[in-house]
Formats: sequence, structure tokens, C-alpha cells
Amino acid sequence: MKNSSDNYQLPPFIIANMYKNNLVLINDIVKEKSIQQSVSTAISFL
Repeated sequence: MKNSSDNYQLPPFIIANMYKNNLVLINDIVKEKSIQQSVSTAISFL
């Protein structure tokens, strides 16, 4: 049985890559939300 702390011994480049992917994902979600916001705002003005 391996120690559970072994899970956190990831190479820095893997962590950096996951972090970068998360930022891209978050960015997409924010963009998606602001588009939806704009659309619903525009519709409410019609």
C-alpha cells in the first residue's frame, strides 16, 4: 500500500500544465457566461 502523500509528488511541469488547462477552462466558462449575460440583457431590452 502506497502512502497517500505520494499522489502529491507530481512533477512541476504536470502541475503547470493542469493549472494552464484549468485557466483555459475557466476563461471559456467566463466567456460563455458573459455571452449569455449579454444575450439575455439584449433580449430584455427588446
